[in-house]
Amino acid sequence: MFLTWETQPPLAWSPPSFTSSSLKAMDAADFDLNLLLFGPDCPSSCIEEIGLGKSPLPKPTIGKHRHPVSDPNESLRNELTQCQNCWVSKGPGVTFSRCGACKIEIYCVRPFFCKHPLEWLVLTGFSSQSKACQKKVWPSHKEKCEFNRITPISDNRSLRCLQKFTSKHRPVLADAAIRALELSLDIERSLHFVLAVFLRRRPDSQRPETSYFATGAGVIPFELIPAGRCEELKEQVRKLDEEHKKTGMDGGLFVVLMCWEERTMNIAPVGFSRDCFHPPGTPWKELLFAFLNEGVVK
Repeated sequence: MFLTWETQPPLAWSPPSFTSSSLKAMDAADFDLNLLLFGPDCPSSCIEEIGLGKSPLPKPTIGKHRHPVSDPNESLRNELTQCQNCWVSKGPGVTFSRCGACKIEIYCVRPFFCKHPLEWLVLTGFSSQSKACQKKVWPSHKEKCEFNRITPISDNRSLRCLQKFTSKHRPVLADAAIRALELSLDIERSLHFVLAVFLRRRPDSQRPETSYFATGAGVIPFELIPAGRCEELKEQVRKLDEEHKKTGMDGGLFVVLMCWEERTMNIAPVGFSRDCFHPPGTPWKELLFAFLNEGVVK
């Protein structure tokens, strides 16, 4: 099925971002990805940049209002927002709290299920499932948590803004990644390549879904990730892939969003199943840019 403004992408589970860090902490010598991708000896022929240069970006057409073709309930985005242990989706009676250490991974907050409607009030007061889910998943989250805390998210306003933008556009990012990596040809490509999306900040944006403008996107190998991050991310995507396979899915991949002006990067994990695959060569870039740059949310 092709994704259009009137339809939703095939369901692909995509949990909240757990590997995100500010590039401000890196040495200038380490930050060479822009040169590698857009320099004269660019090894990746699939990356293209819209010729915007330093010219002013187009202003968001929707201003402070939601795009007319956006889903006002953001149904698909809510469905793809899930507890990192029990995988319950966001919905009526289900909210989430973040890991108190890394402030990134989320866990469900909902009453324990009891035989009598008032039993949980009598026995547990307003206890919730969140601590149980967080405790159970801690062994696998511990390493990710330490990686996430390299740059405190609470001290990085631009990174928080990028994470909100990523969260709003999670469905189209997941769908574009599955198409772009052409997993139907080789499902193992998800362990060696990522979908990279290059952004510029829109200072006049009044909504989180229009806070950035996409200027380029393409599939790149992990080896082009800045020094000090490549091996860490390869190991994390391997573990992500294993975790998803345990839940009955077919694998996991990463989408990397980068803003050069702010030197920030956010990485969104995506879980996928084979029924989400598309034939090789299926278009994806034009629709991705349309959704990101027009602020369309599903």
